[in-house]
Amino acid sequence: MWDNNFRNPSGNRTTAFEHLHEEEFGAGTDNVQLEVKVEIVDRSPQPESNPFDHGNIHVPSYALNAIFDALESDPLTAAVNALGTAAVTFGKDIRMLFARARVEFDLED
Repeated sequence: MWDNNFRNPSGNRTTAFEHLHEEEFGAGTDNVQLEVKVEIVDRSPQPESNPFDHGNIHVPSYALNAIFDALESDPLTAAVNALGTAAVTFGKDIRMLFARARVEFDLED
């Protein structure tokens, strides 16, 4: 699915997701129906809000989107979009991602 440099996904985003989902869930899962249950609970006082925590997500799908975001032709757009998608991928563990970025790029807290 990836070339030797792990830079260019073969095909396009749709093809990459088809490969990922086939590997994750098996062939023939295009017509899967999902049931979503929502429970609303009032927990006052409200905990610290985390706009990146979207709950239980399929992490590999979000991670794959971050790779495609990083391939944008404009470097700034690529970096910002990839970081935003990575933030949602990390969800409730967002602080770990940003701490790693601060260390990696030698940024102060």
